[in-house]
Amino acid sequence: MTERIDFGSNTPWGGVNQTELQLIAQQASVGPGYIRIWLLAMSKANRIGHAEFRPGALRDFLGSVNTATGEFFPADKAVVSRTIKRAKDAGLLAPESQARCLVLSSRLFQKAGIGSVSCRTHGIAS
Repeated sequence: MTERIDFGSNTPWGGVNQTELQLIAQQASVGPGYIRIWLLAMSKANRIGHAEFRPGALRDFLGSVNTATGEFFPADKAVVSRTIKRAKDAGLLAPESQARCLVLSSRLFQKAGIGSVSCRTHGIAS
């Protein structure tokens, strides 16, 4: 595990504020679900690009509110699966991504310094 970000020579890159990115991802108006879960993954990713979630967290994240009653409805599991697949197909998430852990490619996301280098979902121990 490297302690510095290195995308290769002559590759421009910049950083993001993960806290602010999470706030943006939570806004349904930002765009389609597959973009929002990609933003969420970047906001939660650890130093190895894994963003782990509790069971049902992405169902809640992609859920909706009935504007007439105010009642909240979590997204169906199938919606979550299709949304993750669409993000994978677009190259935003790595193939091993699933509802419990969204994974970012190191060619797209790197994090140095603070954060875990493990993932319970994928059996990666630090």
